[in-house]
Amino acid sequence: MATHSPRTDAVESPEPSSRLHLPQGWAAFFQRLNTRLVLAIASVALVGLIVSALAINQILPGYFTEQTTERLDAAVVSTGLLMLQSAADEIANGNPNVVAVPELRSQVVVGRAIQFAAQFILPATYAVFDQESGRQVAGSAPENTTELEARGLRADPVAPVRREIAIPLPNGDRARYVIDVSQPYTSREATLD
Repeated sequence: MATHSPRTDAVESPEPSSRLHLPQGWAAFFQRLNTRLVLAIASVALVGLIVSALAINQILPGYFTEQTTERLDAAVVSTGLLMLQSAADEIANGNPNVVAVPELRSQVVVGRAIQFAAQFILPATYAVFDQESGRQVAGSAPENTTELEARGLRADPVAPVRREIAIPLPNGDRARYVIDVSQPYTSREATLD
């Protein structure tokens, strides 16, 4: 009996052996069409992801800066209201000299308000300036910076927000100040890294 060899017993094919054999018929046609469709959809999805990533990298920093500035503005307004309420409380409690005397007003009304704001309203650096002289009358910063940094917050180098405030004095005049809030502790820097 003769031994068979796959090389010598191979069925002769009318096509060259290097040609790709694709199944014939409608089922094969739809299978090839499905493969092309999947590749086209995957390509479109990949391009969409790349474009989205580039757009987000351009949009997010500006969005976070705007959001931080809005928080600073809200903190300035809240601090101003706190100063006004503190002055009104001192007058109502029979201590009009606390509001009338500039040194006492700076220490009691303004100083306490910005210390409270720096700890509880928005952890940031607060400074209050006399509008006429430009002299800083009070300043405060968060006391718990180590705890803030442990929570992932960092001093944010956004532009400071300034607002004017006029505190009514017992004699009918107004003491005019400028509140400056800067370097809020936010997660923006950590998010963008």
